[in-house]
Amino acid sequence: MGETKTIYINDFEYSFVPDLIIHRRKSNKNNLLVIEFKKENAREEDKEYDKKKLIALTSEEKFFKYNFGLYVELGRNKVKVSVYQNGNLCEDLSYSISY
Repeated sequence: MGETKTIYINDFEYSFVPDLIIHRRKSNKNNLLVIEFKKENAREEDKEYDKKKLIALTSEEKFFKYNFGLYVELGRNKVKVSVYQNGNLCEDLSYSISY
């Protein structure tokens, strides 16, 4: 089981376990990548919450300071990826598959 992380968004405390992280354990010096996954049909509130977590986790002003954050939204024939760095959305990508 993953390690619970605690972040603050708009002065509210949230504890959660990221879907996937690449980092050095027991240290915040080498936090490389955090990824949050959602299915396309997930609730919009849940999607927005994951995006806010990525902003906080990649922010230079916060505790964890991950180098990169990815929000991955999976659909039946497509995937959307949002890239976060320094607490900002840097790029939105979308890929489709046709059968």
